[in-house]
Amino acid sequence: MAKRTTTNKKIYDAKFKADVALMALSELHTADAVAKHFAVHKTQVNSWRNILKENAAQLFIKGKHELLPDNSEEIARYKEVIGDLTMENTLLKKKLR
Repeated sequence: MAKRTTTNKKIYDAKFKADVALMALSELHTADAVAKHFAVHKTQVNSWRNILKENAAQLFIKGKHELLPDNSEEIARYKEVIGDLTMENTLLKKKLR
């Protein structure tokens, strides 16, 4: 849920923030109730709810895969390195026998 920094500041992960914001958006609970349930301040709940409202449309953009970087070349390079290391490991095991 929350980690603390050296200055004793809480850092929440994205999933926790999303859960809080979704519950606040559902209108089944007040911001106070959500804040008490998740043990965060009401202002923080409202802030995360507003961020979710403002950015929710981003989820429905066509071609959203373009937002993610293309790592195919890097993945291919890593697979090649893994193959080389596996072969080297096998050769070294045979030499030890």
